[in-house]
Amino acid sequence: MKICKKCKGKNHPSAYRCRYCNTLFPDGQKIVAQRREKSKALDDKKTVWNAAAVLYIIGGVFSLIGVFFTVFAISRGYGFFFHLPLTTGAVFIGLAIWSKHEEFWSILIGFILYSLVGLLLVIISGFSFFIIIFFLSFEIYLFLGVLKIKRKPKLTTKDILDV
Repeated sequence: MKICKKCKGKNHPSAYRCRYCNTLFPDGQKIVAQRREKSKALDDKKTVWNAAAVLYIIGGVFSLIGVFFTVFAISRGYGFFFHLPLTTGAVFIGLAIWSKHEEFWSILIGFILYSLVGLLLVIISGFSFFIIIFFLSFEIYLFLGVLKIKRKPKLTTKDILDV
């Protein structure tokens, strides 16, 4: 039986909290710290997954715009500017697929490219409020994804030999 130092209550030997006063035992503090680390790591991973999903969404939207221009435009899509949204959408979808292997660089490149495209469209549209809000919401997800990615340290040949 574990005896609580605070309230002198008797607890089960495997307990990590006192059932009377809810005080953590020393081994319980380790368990709680491990659970907090796991939940923080999972939250960071979800943020990265959200950023990758945003890349898929951006790529899909630009691809749909490109298909619309190609199929329904007056010039029937023979001009370079009618294929530009389709190409941009393909680039974003490619970055989203690449994010499964290299999270940091793909999301960082996606963030920079999306910022440039957004800035260009905001300037062209005359600072339309809708376009600014639309681009800002996705940009926040990409920025948070870049901040939460844990970069793996690069291994040198000396590190591999030391193992």
